[in-house]
Amino acid sequence: MMVEDIDHMSSDLLERYKRTVYSKWGKRLIFCQLILQEIVFWLSIIGKSIRSGLYYYITFNKKHLVKDIRYSDNKPRNVCDIYSPAAFDPNNNDGSKLYPVLLFVHGGSWAFGDKIQYILMGKVLAEAGIVCMVVNYTLYPKGLIDDMLVDLDNAVKYCYENIHLYGGDKHNIHLAGHSAGAHIITLFSCTRYLNNAIKSNKTNTSKDIVGSKVKSIVALSGPFEISDHFIHETTRGLEHLSPMRPCMKGPKYFDFYSPTCIFDKVEDKSIDCNQFPKLYLLHGGQDKTVPLSSSIKLHGVLSKKLDDKSNVIFKNYPPIQHIELMFNLMDYDHDFRKDLINICKNNDILLMK
Repeated sequence: MMVEDIDHMSSDLLERYKRTVYSKWGKRLIFCQLILQEIVFWLSIIGKSIRSGLYYYITFNKKHLVKDIRYSDNKPRNVCDIYSPAAFDPNNNDGSKLYPVLLFVHGGSWAFGDKIQYILMGKVLAEAGIVCMVVNYTLYPKGLIDDMLVDLDNAVKYCYENIHLYGGDKHNIHLAGHSAGAHIITLFSCTRYLNNAIKSNKTNTSKDIVGSKVKSIVALSGPFEISDHFIHETTRGLEHLSPMRPCMKGPKYFDFYSPTCIFDKVEDKSIDCNQFPKLYLLHGGQDKTVPLSSSIKLHGVLSKKLDDKSNVIFKNYPPIQHIELMFNLMDYDHDFRKDLINICKNNDILLMK
C-alpha cells in the first residue's frame, strides 16, 4: 500500500520505495507492535516523569527556572523555559559573570513534543553552569517546516537580545536539537547563513546575520536527508503514519528541505568556517528510529565542503538507542553528558577511536 503522492517522487526514490513498501496487512501488524512498544516506553519513564514534575511544578526556584516566556507573539507555541545556574542572582546581575547558553529544540516527528519533556535536561545543564533555553515551536499540522524555521529564527533572536537577563552570554550561544529538532536546526544553518559563508558570494554585505550569533550547531540523532529517511520509515512500515512527508510539502520538496542535499550542492572547500558555526553530529550507534548512517553521510559531505574539515565533528555512541541519548544526560558519568557540557564550555570532546 503506497502513499498517494508517488507521482511527485523522483524516479530513483520511487524505485527505492517500491522495493521496500509493505502490504496493508503488514503495516497493520507493525502498527500493533508500535502501540505495544509505546506502552512499554511510557511505563519505563514513569520514574523520570515523576521527578520532572516534582521539580517543574513544586520544588523549582523561580530565580533559576522561568517558565513560559514568550520569545515571539507570532504563534501560540512561541514560548520557552529558561534554566539558570544556581550561582546566578537576577537581583544582582551586573553582567560581570555570564554563563554559556544552550538553546534546545525538541524532537517529535515535527508534529509532537513539548519543552516539559526536557525538564531534567535543563536542570542538569544549569547545575553544570550552563543557561539552558528550551523552546516550543509550531507543530504540524498547524504549521509546515517553513513555519518552524521562522519560529527558530525568532527564538535565536530573542535569545541573543535577552539571555543576559537570565545570566547567559549572548556571544556564547550553542544551538542544539534532537531528532526532528536536529533536522530543524541544521536546516536553519543552511537557510539563514550558508549563503553568507560561501566564499564566492561577494555581494552579501549584511551585518545582521543570525548565524554570527550562534557559536555551534549540536545535532543529535537527526534525519538530514529526507528521501533517505522516508525510505527508512518505509522499511519500518510507518511512512503513512509519519507527519514528515506532508510537513515537508511532499516528495517534490524532499531535497529542498534536506541539509545533506543543500550542502552537497556547494563547491568543495567553499564554506568559510570563520562565517559558519562549528557543527557537532552526535548519534547513538543502536538508533533504529533515525539510523546512524544519517549523521555519517552528512559528516562526509561537510568534510568536503568546509574549508576546514575540523569544523565538523562526528561522534558515535555505540550502545545507545534513539531516545536513550537524551536520557543519558541525566547520567553524571556518561560520555554524552560530559561532551555536551564541554561543547557549551568551548572545550574539545573525546572522540572514539
